[in-house]
Amino acid sequence: ILETVARTLRNAPGPDAWIQAIFRLEAIARWAREAGEWDLAELVAHQMLEHDPAYGGTHLALALVAERKGDAGSGGENKQGGGGR
Repeated sequence: ILETVARTLRNAPGPDAWIQAIFRLEAIARWAREAGEWDLAELVAHQMLEHDPAYGGTHLALALVAERKGDAGSGGENKQGGGGR
């Protein structure tokens, strides 16, 4: 059900709906992680990436999923968003 909600959020027209979509996707990803639903958390993190690749929360969500999978190097640059510089 939440997968369908995520897709519906991303398809809502207008700038207000667009920004609300990223925040709601972030909330869904957080709830999924808290519930131990890591497959859903990963799916939503990738939806966030498609929706807004520049949003810092997107990279955090991806990093947390990667860390959980034991692949912390693939979740974006790192949790703080720095490039190691």
